[in-house]
Amino acid sequence: MFMNENPTRELIKAKAKDLFNQRGYASVSLRDIAAACRISVGNLNYHFRRKELLIMEVQRGIYDEFYGLLESLARTVADIVHKFQLIDRNQREYPYYFKNMLELGRSYKVIRANQTLFREKLFTYYLDSFLILTEKGLFLSHITKKQFYSLAYCIVFQHTLWYEYDAPSYDLFFKEINYVSHLCELLRPYLTAAGLDDLERCLHSQAGKAGG
Repeated sequence: MFMNENPTRELIKAKAKDLFNQRGYASVSLRDIAAACRISVGNLNYHFRRKELLIMEVQRGIYDEFYGLLESLARTVADIVHKFQLIDRNQREYPYYFKNMLELGRSYKVIRANQTLFREKLFTYYLDSFLILTEKGLFLSHITKKQFYSLAYCIVFQHTLWYEYDAPSYDLFFKEINYVSHLCELLRPYLTAAGLDDLERCLHSQAGKAGG
């Protein structure tokens, strides 16, 4: 919770998130959210006059966290894997948003602008990190910037669409594919022996934590 946040405002955000996840954002009205909070619609409108503003506020925590994390470029392969894991965690925590990301962007100009900015920052983070990790001997030196550009684009594209409604990840054939493992496999052909060692240490450590 942010310091000095209004308790009613925080309650509205929490209930909205729960209802959006349960029913999908399109099926939830401000009246539904007010009822779940046991407050009047007028009280809710005092804090959020439009559902668009409420959706943006619910998502603010995700963007604020990532903008901070993207300020420092990766110094190890594990740093990149950590970003994969955080995005996967957020996709699971806010399924209503990631399942409807494209529709939300089409419906609300401000949300689309935020999405575009976020994707641009992610793309720049990956591309610049790949170049730094090449200098550190973790990525193969013969990989061109154009090839890294395509890799960064592919990863950001999958961040955007992996959990979208009707995405291949919902097909029975693909449902057993682990999102983070899949993205890690995309990195492997670009890594040196040292980079592969870094990746394996990271995955082994995460597996140990999950098993523990």
